[in-house]
Amino acid sequence: MPDTADEEYAAALTRELQDLQEQLAALRQERDQGKQTVRQLRTEQIFLLRQKEQREKYRDLCQQQDDLVQQLEEKKRQKKKALQQLVREKSGLEDQQQDVSEITFQCGVDDTDIDVEEFMKEIDK
Repeated sequence: MPDTADEEYAAALTRELQDLQEQLAALRQERDQGKQTVRQLRTEQIFLLRQKEQREKYRDLCQQQDDLVQQLEEKKRQKKKALQQLVREKSGLEDQQQDVSEITFQCGVDDTDIDVEEFMKEIDK
């Protein structure tokens, strides 16, 4: 017959083994949760980096658009000045400061998008 002390020792070892297995299972679960958290954080980090890149691209595009608008406005000013000069030369009114909008309105032309050569052809007719 087995000794009672041996049975108690075996039972104690079995309980200790079960406790260790439970601790191991808890540690594995904790590790898995940690891995999941790391994956979530990495995904979020990637998302935030992409979002930051998109904002930077948007900012760059807005700046390019602003630059192009300024260039377009400058070209329109130069075109308007050239048109004013041509109108003055053609009409012999170089000393008078007549607004090109008034002149083009009188001629039935919209000065917001004037083709100077076409306008001069119209004046010459």
